[in-house]
Amino acid sequence: MATPLSFQIMSLIQAELKDAGQLLGLLQQEAGMLAQRKLDQLGQIIEQKSQLLVALEQAGGKRKALLDANQLPPNDVGWRNLMAKGRDQALMQNWAKLEKLIKQCKAANETNGKLLNRSQRSLSQLTQLLKGQKPAENLYTAKGTYKAQRAALTYTQA
Repeated sequence: MATPLSFQIMSLIQAELKDAGQLLGLLQQEAGMLAQRKLDQLGQIIEQKSQLLVALEQAGGKRKALLDANQLPPNDVGWRNLMAKGRDQALMQNWAKLEKLIKQCKAANETNGKLLNRSQRSLSQLTQLLKGQKPAENLYTAKGTYKAQRAALTYTQA
């Protein structure tokens, strides 16, 4: 039987599910744009991601307030205990869905970070070639210290 507490928890979880789902969609769009190097459209996606992250952060604050009101610790154990007070199995199922969705968002964000890093390195290497510089060669000296060496190239050698 659903209690007022379980309705309150469920509405929070459902709102977070909606926001996290939208965030995952944006992260997937971002990955496509990064892979295709359509960087001009990233600004809009970044703005939308920021808004969703703010909404998810606010939802986290509401969850913490609920935990505080029920004198439970603000951690996963406290949240699970609070959901158990709601006596509604659907809460636990939706929470599991949200946790899975958040993990997917984190993985997609990490992938996008790697794509972005790779693009930045490629751009840096191309810029160095155009300037007539070789990319830095990373070497260790006889003493075992790290030393970056640069050698200049002319445009004809690049």
